[in-house]
Amino acid sequence: MEDLLDNRYKASSWRTISAGLDKWRETAAIYNWTAVIPTDDPARGGKLAAHVMRLVDDTSLAYKSIEGYMWGMRTWQTLQAQADPIYGVMGWDGFMDAVKVLTWVPSEPRRATDMTVMGNILGAALTMYDEYQQGVGEHTLQDVFVSTQHANVSLALLYTFSRSESPLPKNFTGPESFNASQHWQCKDVSHRVLSARQAIGYRMKIIKQDQRMERPTAAGNEDWSWVGSVDEEKWDPVRWCLKLASLHGRTRDPDEPYFLSRDMTRPYTYSAALADHYKFQRAVGVEEADLTGLHGCRVAGWNATKATLGEELAQAHGLWAQTRSARRYDRFALARVERIPSAIAGLDSGDRVLPPDPGEFNERPAGPPAERLTRGVMEPGAAGSSSSALVVRAPPEEDAVPPGWTSELRSGEHLSRSYRVFHGPNGEFAPSRAAAWRVHLTNEEDVPHQASVVPEGAVLASPTQSVHSVPSASGRLSPNRTRGRRSSPSPVAESPPRDLLQMARQQVQADEAASSISEAPVVYATVDEYVGARGGPVWDRPSSRRPPVPRNVQ
Repeated sequence: MEDLLDNRYKASSWRTISAGLDKWRETAAIYNWTAVIPTDDPARGGKLAAHVMRLVDDTSLAYKSIEGYMWGMRTWQTLQAQADPIYGVMGWDGFMDAVKVLTWVPSEPRRATDMTVMGNILGAALTMYDEYQQGVGEHTLQDVFVSTQHANVSLALLYTFSRSESPLPKNFTGPESFNASQHWQCKDVSHRVLSARQAIGYRMKIIKQDQRMERPTAAGNEDWSWVGSVDEEKWDPVRWCLKLASLHGRTRDPDEPYFLSRDMTRPYTYSAALADHYKFQRAVGVEEADLTGLHGCRVAGWNATKATLGEELAQAHGLWAQTRSARRYDRFALARVERIPSAIAGLDSGDRVLPPDPGEFNERPAGPPAERLTRGVMEPGAAGSSSSALVVRAPPEEDAVPPGWTSELRSGEHLSRSYRVFHGPNGEFAPSRAAAWRVHLTNEEDVPHQASVVPEGAVLASPTQSVHSVPSASGRLSPNRTRGRRSSPSPVAESPPRDLLQMARQQVQADEAASSISEAPVVYATVDEYVGARGGPVWDRPSSRRPPVPRNVQ
């Protein structure tokens, strides 16, 4: 049973337990206490508090270290068949919170490996390999093997975001030595065409966040992380994998460790890989203070993928986010997955929208105009459109009337404001200058209904806001309402008399019954213009700035 309990913790956890026990033995020796705290010891709260305060006095320890030491010491007590000593100690959580406030130190993020440094290391390794193959220089097989294998390890961590414990054991023998259920074997590295490119696949087994391979992606031991080929040779994981295989000079056992030490027999350990990583960084001119560990490759790959192809793909590729029913790449096209190495190497811009090149723009000679524009400037409508016309925004001038037409100013105390009406040479009547121009152009046989050029001051009504009038059999104009959406009625200050509206409705009905549409219609902007063209009275139409008066006409 004791062996079963001891087997619960892995080697790294046992290191924490041992370190915590050593700290506790030092405290117990000072106060002449036994190392084992018996269950229900009435002094256990004071012993624990004294031990924590001694750790707080050591200013080299941050809270995370103190917390780890306490966990290791308490765990060791439970392995001695005693209850956890903090059980039943009132206020212990508050006491540890106060310790945390006093001793907390913000942790520093892992530094990413500089991609320029990585490129220089890979370039030097490629040159050494080529010189060895050509028989140039004094490179030995072991030197070239170490350099080539370091390139493979670095690119594997860079492109898969894997931790170093997946490919590399800690020791040759004993605890944390090579474990076939965790570390990469030759059969765990595969080659295939992923979508449109060749790719290298690395099978992920036991990882830090999944010690029992319970994640859905590991079902059937088929959790593969795929990395596509890269156009530039020094960044290409496929070609580096083939170079490493050529140096072995033999058919390898599928069950042997994929990465081997310098003797090409034993597993390649983490300490050896880290030492080689530092050595190759120094060789390309990196200062001691700027050296980064193997974990920096993983950080650099994550940062570059997140910035180019998006955080969702980066999380799925590195197994930071997953659903219970989905595999690693279920939500992503393999054509996008295989771009990850190129994006990390800076050869694929990813999904980012790059800013336009400033050299593609031509400067416009901007400057003050010779003459400032005014609202009276005429603007042409769309060429070729049946509704194209010239729009005049300035108020009409009195003299801009059709030839032979005259204007009359009407005013009086019964009117809220004065207005003008217009009379034609043949007895025509128009309530506005725009209506006068429309009547004038309609009467001209050689001028089409929709003129392409309209004198200043004429405003053609929008087709969706007009009432079409056609000649009746009697020669009089009758309205034909436009089909489609009705426009909002124009607001009026004073409602027209009921008898006038009734007469207009009766006349419209009579004209529609007797009319035959044989000529192009005349466009009136409002009912006021239509009634005014018949010679009837025109009621006052207020400015749009006035609030509209509710209409009560039935």
